[in-house]
Amino acid sequence: MTIFTYLSFAVSPLILILLTLYFRFKFSIQSLARLRSAVFYGMIGVVLLVIATYFIELQWHDNLRNMRRMAFFVFIIVAFSSEFAKFLALRYGFLT
Repeated sequence: MTIFTYLSFAVSPLILILLTLYFRFKFSIQSLARLRSAVFYGMIGVVLLVIATYFIELQWHDNLRNMRRMAFFVFIIVAFSSEFAKFLALRYGFLT
């Protein structure tokens, strides 16, 4: 991945900080514990996806020309990693 890919990850936290400050002053929110845990588990989800993509790039060297490899990458690596991260956030962050 290039440096611009990693820089694009900084856009979401910046927007989140600005919206949190805006809503906190507009609606006078007292506790940000739920928002903090949602952001934390969201970051874990993104890290899991980046790690999975990195390991696939090491293994296949961006050789996704075969339809089976592309389907495996999309449905198993990307989809499973993102859904697993969402499951972890909901299960351990908000249902307990």
